[in-house]
Amino acid sequence: MGLKERILNWLREHFAPIEIYKKIESPADTLEVPIDIKRENAELQRELLKARKKIEELEEQVRILKGEKEKEKAEEIMNQAEVFKRMESNQSFKWYVIPEVPLRVTSIWSHREFTDEYGNELPYLVGFKFIQEKEGVYVQPLLSPSPLKFFKKPKVFAMNDAVPLGAFPLIFSDEKEIVSWMKEGRLRINFNENGKFIPPYLVTETSKVVEGEAKRRGKEKS
Repeated sequence: MGLKERILNWLREHFAPIEIYKKIESPADTLEVPIDIKRENAELQRELLKARKKIEELEEQVRILKGEKEKEKAEEIMNQAEVFKRMESNQSFKWYVIPEVPLRVTSIWSHREFTDEYGNELPYLVGFKFIQEKEGVYVQPLLSPSPLKFFKKPKVFAMNDAVPLGAFPLIFSDEKEIVSWMKEGRLRINFNENGKFIPPYLVTETSKVVEGEAKRRGKEKS
């Protein structure tokens, strides 16, 4: 039952016409009964009009909210389509990440932070670089000496990748673990002993078995 029907039912229950019984003692008294009934009906009509106006206002608010929601959804779809168009036209693109807390990355082998060719530490993960090749999409982590901030991009370094993930834009579908884990903020990144990124074996902090499998396969690749 809709909101309009519920309000009208409530009004019918609480403002139903009242039968008036009045002892008539003179001819003049006969005029008082219909006058009282008309006054009662007028009050009911005013209440009904107020209720209908309120219902119309609520329905208009619902229509506006639905329109805004549909507009947001349409904009989101258009933005996604624009991203995919750029991905198809470009063989590579960078995806920067600005989390509430800076993401620090260390090697699962040495437990140390990665460095550039001059030995400068690159402790922060600031995004990923996606490269489209025939065999699939390669993913390179972007490391930086400082956290990423709005309107201020630090110098970043792309690490070498190891195994392709798939093709644009399939790697960004919700069915892929890389997307769902990143949305939930529980992504853990694995590298082999040579510092190679191992995207197929992204694991969470609680996935100890999967993590061990990633380490073992990383050693086999070296």
